[in-house]
Parts: sequence; C-alpha cells; structure tokens
Amino acid sequence: LGWAGHTSSLARLDRMSRRDADAVTRRVAQEAVGRIIGVALPAHASEQDRRERLDAALLPRLAMFRGAVHE
Repeated sequence: LGWAGHTSSLARLDRMSRRDADAVTRRVAQEAVGRIIGVALPAHASEQDRRERLDAALLPRLAMFRGAVHE
C-alpha cells in the first residue's frame, strides 16, 4: 500500500499505531507501517524508539505521494 501511494490506508495504520489503547495493537500496527515503508523495527526496541524510527521515515514517504494520482 505504501509503494502504491495509498496514503489514506497508511495514515490509518499510523494513527492506530499511535492512539490505540492496547499496547499490543499499537506494536502490531507499528510493525505493519514499518513493513509498508521499509523500516525494520528491532524486536527489543522500546515503543518510543520504534515511533522515532517510523516518524523519521514516514514523513518523507507521505510527502513523496502528495499530489499523486490514484486510480
């Protein structure tokens, strides 16, 4: 989805990875976002470290698809 430019799906997963009340759900969503944008998240990393790694890669990725035409 990330490569195809479906930023709405990626954005929803990212919101879940930040806001879900359940820590396991947040972690699984973070791993999904990481797989989509190509960021490896170490299993032993803290939630804050995972979030920082994702944020560093996610913002440029989302910017790359701004204005893209979706069919």
